[in-house]
Amino acid sequence: MTKNDLRTGMCVTLRNGGVYYVMLNTGMKHNDILVQKSGMQIGWMPLDQYDLDLQFHDDPDDIFPPGTTEEQAKWDIVKIQKTKYEIYLLTGIDYETIWERSDPS
Repeated sequence: MTKNDLRTGMCVTLRNGGVYYVMLNTGMKHNDILVQKSGMQIGWMPLDQYDLDLQFHDDPDDIFPPGTTEEQAKWDIVKIQKTKYEIYLLTGIDYETIWERSDPS
């Protein structure tokens, strides 16, 4: 699976355990984003920080200095899930795994 296969509403799990929902074509500065909801807190990250193979890379123009390759790998997408039913979009309910990264790193 590649970044081009992602669709709005899919759920991705990162190597560090974070779970995010895919939001494409938002019309905002970062058109394609990953949105995390954990309890009452919401976080997000731009999808353009991912290569076609769903591996994370730091933005050299970001205000934070780039991390090591090992630190960046913690943000790689390692699992993708989707739901068959619109009613369950963005709920995490009835999502099925459609892809998992096979390499150990």
